[in-house]
Amino acid sequence: MLRRTQILLWRALALLALVCGLIGAVLPVMPTVPFLLLAAWASSRGWPQLADRPPAHPRYGPAVPGGRGRGPRPRRAKRGARV
Repeated sequence: MLRRTQILLWRALALLALVCGLIGAVLPVMPTVPFLLLAAWASSRGWPQLADRPPAHPRYGPAVPGGRGRGPRPRRAKRGARV
């Protein structure tokens, strides 16, 4: 019961932050990036199955940074990220 409530609260926070970030994209007085970062962080706790999908992708998975203890980003991915 407690775990289910925590997941629902993380999801609510993620959705609220996403809505605020989208509003911030339109209104110049409201920041966008902090809300989108908060939404990404909260959604990784509220939807753990979605957080595991990008690294498991067969084509794009190796380019995803290994921020969860899997080591640093490969040099090939760093070169590809340069603009």
